[in-house]
Amino acid sequence: MDDMSSRFCKEPPANIGVLRNGVAVAIKKGVHESIQRDFEFENELQIIPKFHHANVIKLLGCCIEGDQRILVYEYMPRSLDKIIQELKAGGFLAWPLRFRIIEGIAQGAVYLHQHSRPRLVHKDLKPANILLDCDMTPRITDFGIAEVLESDEDEKETYEIAGTLGYLDPESVRTSIISTKSDVYGFGVTSLQIMTAQDSVMEFEFDTMRRLLVEHGGRRGAGGARARCGVSREGGGGGGEIQGRGESRGWRSALLLHPAAVAMSGEL
Repeated sequence: MDDMSSRFCKEPPANIGVLRNGVAVAIKKGVHESIQRDFEFENELQIIPKFHHANVIKLLGCCIEGDQRILVYEYMPRSLDKIIQELKAGGFLAWPLRFRIIEGIAQGAVYLHQHSRPRLVHKDLKPANILLDCDMTPRITDFGIAEVLESDEDEKETYEIAGTLGYLDPESVRTSIISTKSDVYGFGVTSLQIMTAQDSVMEFEFDTMRRLLVEHGGRRGAGGARARCGVSREGGGGGGEIQGRGESRGWRSALLLHPAAVAMSGEL
């Protein structure tokens, strides 16, 4: 592991390592610095090896030494987030390929929601967490904040809000209940971005979500339960991380609330 990690290529979107047999792998390297970081590391380590699906990333190994944490994944050369940025800048992606990517993400999400053991809610389904191989087959990745569902559960109450602004189901924030429908909302927004190359969030949406989070914190504080939530934005105009610890509803919400729906309406 030391030999491999010493040959990092530190270019985005991921650190790249090369095994002795010449196979490239993706490496997520972190430092033990908080309970939240440890939780996310352990969550990925415990969850991903149980998944076996063409549209879910494979975890190949890990290393823990002192305060260093390393996760080793199969290497994917492209990020959906970067592809959408290229489209926004005038790039081209054939429509059949766009729909194949959307279908692959949907297949992966259905597997996680219905057929995997354990079943889970990803909670942060967005283009940055979708990687693609050389054939443009999408893989869902980054399960650090995923929430496991019991076999008889379709939803559960949460005391901590986590996700990314623009992809986070407002109804989940409002009710403090997460379900597979929360991922469907993120999937709907992501699908619209693939089709329109529009941003996932606008300024008024950020203000609305911030208000919902403040209300969430007030409800939890008044009830004596633990509440921990905060909001930050990535850059000036895009989405932002919301950190802290509802199928048809998600699609409907995404189509009605997302600004890209306005652009789509003129083409339908």
